[in-house]
Amino acid sequence: MDNEFDFLTDTGRVLDGDWDRNVSLFEETPRFESFRAHFKRGVDWRDTSYFRDSARDIRRNESNRYATVSELEAACDRYDRIYGEIDANGYRTQRELLEADSARGLRNGGRGFFNLGEQAVVRHEIAMNVARNGTFLLNDGRHRLAIALLLDLDRVPVRIVVRHAEWQRLRNRLYESAIDRASGTWDRDAAEEILSEHPTTVKQGLDHPDLRTLLLCE
Repeated sequence: MDNEFDFLTDTGRVLDGDWDRNVSLFEETPRFESFRAHFKRGVDWRDTSYFRDSARDIRRNESNRYATVSELEAACDRYDRIYGEIDANGYRTQRELLEADSARGLRNGGRGFFNLGEQAVVRHEIAMNVARNGTFLLNDGRHRLAIALLLDLDRVPVRIVVRHAEWQRLRNRLYESAIDRASGTWDRDAAEEILSEHPTTVKQGLDHPDLRTLLLCE
């Protein structure tokens, strides 16, 4: 998981470098393991490392999320409700949440100086960075993503914050040389040749979500 980039102000950046290397996948983090322990094995929140570590930070005045343990407990209760609601009704976008109940939309991830227009709402979906090989690295929205993964959802809405420059170069080449402009579909032969030249494995091939969006850019 990558915490280097701001999920709002860094949106749209294309950066070279090694920021996408040696990054832990979200499913390997202690936070996700705590959510899995609670929702899949019935472990009480207070007995998870997430709760213990958060409570410790609160006592040391080092928490940037919760002022009191009571706030932490309320957050855990909220995660239980969100899990139950998504399980029963499916995953809803931030826009759908705001239309249903404005108090349950942006939550702690919001920034007060943003108006609740369409762009601001979209920017508060789960935020991802894209590594040089197309791997998605979580930037923001860890609690929603954890619940979606634990419920085995096929897909959820996300938005891209930062792309690695190598990945963007691949996207540029595909857009310029491998889209049949008449049909708005891939020129499969040209696309496959470009992918074969890419120095790292691109999982999902042309079905990768961040490549499929190129077909919508005409």
